[in-house]
Amino acid sequence: MVFRLLFRKSVSAVCFLIWLITPLEGETTEIRALWVVKDALYSPAAVLRMIEVARENEFNLILVQVRSRGDAYYRSELVPLAEAIQQSQNPGFDPLQLTVEQGHRAGLQVHAWVNTFILWSSSSPPIDPTHIFHLHPEWFACSDGSRTRPAGIYLSPELPQVKEYLLSVIKEIIENYPIDGLHLDYVRYPNNHYDYNLIARTRFMQRYAVDPLGLAKGSERLTDLFGVVGIDNLSEKRLAWRAEQVTDLVGAIHDLISSENPGVALSAAVKPDMHEAYWNYGQDWTEWANRGLVDFVIPMAYSKNTELVVQQVKQAVKTVGHERLYAGIGTYNKPLSETLRQIQTIETLGVKGICLFSYNSLQKQPGSFEELRGGFCSHQRKGKDDEK
Repeated sequence: MVFRLLFRKSVSAVCFLIWLITPLEGETTEIRALWVVKDALYSPAAVLRMIEVARENEFNLILVQVRSRGDAYYRSELVPLAEAIQQSQNPGFDPLQLTVEQGHRAGLQVHAWVNTFILWSSSSPPIDPTHIFHLHPEWFACSDGSRTRPAGIYLSPELPQVKEYLLSVIKEIIENYPIDGLHLDYVRYPNNHYDYNLIARTRFMQRYAVDPLGLAKGSERLTDLFGVVGIDNLSEKRLAWRAEQVTDLVGAIHDLISSENPGVALSAAVKPDMHEAYWNYGQDWTEWANRGLVDFVIPMAYSKNTELVVQQVKQAVKTVGHERLYAGIGTYNKPLSETLRQIQTIETLGVKGICLFSYNSLQKQPGSFEELRGGFCSHQRKGKDDEK
């Protein structure tokens, strides 16, 4: 506890120095962010190298994956330590603590990237018996019987117990680490064939007196009872219900941060097509941004098709504005020259920042960071209100 208090004081001093050199009013610093996948946190040397690379190449924000599959890349009383850290040769190593400490020294914002509803994706179960996978299988999201399977096991967005658990996980992080932001990922359903968990179905039936599983299957009984118009209306209510469950969690996290640590920015990685996000994943991210439930969203516009990426970002700008929008660009699935073309085109749209996925993939391409550093436009730019 004493160490944490001293750590907070030292970080406050660093933040004050950063404030002193913040651009004057009227100037805007472009956010250049990196998603950092958990693989870069396996050792102290790897963390220090990541921070050095980010600083040298003029990034100013890192989103560090500290909860991947129901595990922790930090010290927790609620969540088991990630297997990779448990098995490492660095006893006592706390990846998030080291990242925050050294990241702030390097002048970087550090946001804790937390995967929410996804729980596990390996073919073999977690080793640790205290993993939520073993403790609460009744919390798993269930399908409607469709063969469409997600790449992993998800917690149900519709269970109050799941929301309470996730809030406790997040509260622990924001209380114990002086992070600059909390970044939510997988804050959605697996797809539109989930969730038909029995508890989730019961909750929907309590409100609408209809089993959503029957609604999903379009049963003859429901058609006879409600008619085609009734079925359509209930289907719309089902979509709204799903979105409401996810939005409730985002809103609760927003309220938690506001009461416990209002200096922490809240953001979310979201599906780039806002309509698909709502219809297939219950992810109403335009609502989150426009209601101020999040400080910014990052549409994951990872397509190789630059025209599609630009179209998606333009639509997002029109819908949520510039200030709550960072553009997420993939670096793993296209030539670096195309990544640069996407960056330079999107910069002209006036988004507040650009976030690249990911540090890890760029590390595998020699010279990629140097080339990107020269390809970004100027740090200083003006907002383009005419794009709204």
